[in-house]
Amino acid sequence: MSISRRSRDHRTSKYLPPELENELKVHVFIQEALASSYLSGPQLIIGNVDSGCHAVFHENEDGTRFYFHHARMVYGTGCRCIAKGERGDISEQIPAELDSHRIQLILGEGPSGHRMEPKFSAMVVMKIFLGMDVPEELRMEDGLCRKMIRRLANDTGENKKAKPGPISLVLETIEE
Repeated sequence: MSISRRSRDHRTSKYLPPELENELKVHVFIQEALASSYLSGPQLIIGNVDSGCHAVFHENEDGTRFYFHHARMVYGTGCRCIAKGERGDISEQIPAELDSHRIQLILGEGPSGHRMEPKFSAMVVMKIFLGMDVPEELRMEDGLCRKMIRRLANDTGENKKAKPGPISLVLETIEE
């Protein structure tokens, strides 16, 4: 007697509760593809509707790649990414702290304790990079996030006290 597994949509998580998954997927475009094939285009696209910046995630046989396109909306809002950029700039790398958080989420060592597929952990770090809100149980540790933002501000020569946009909902302000 064989037992057949229930077929699962490749776009849903095996590990996350549905409510958490649905909250995480807000403003995320998931490219349709068979799980076993690789596309030439991105698998995930996330846009920050407040700033105009957007991120794309590619997964292929060479590994994973993140691209963050910095923009500005017509009504004058600036880039709200944690690593600020000018209109038209592209950041091709996530900070080491975010990459570490992504790996912790995959291994189930993050704040929620839920394991995550790489695609879902990528959604979390892309949203954090873009300055978007993420579910509380998936956020970075507060001190680590502050340290990362300070380091990035020093790397780009920005004022240490600058607020990083919506991420301030999580961090409040950066204090000396």
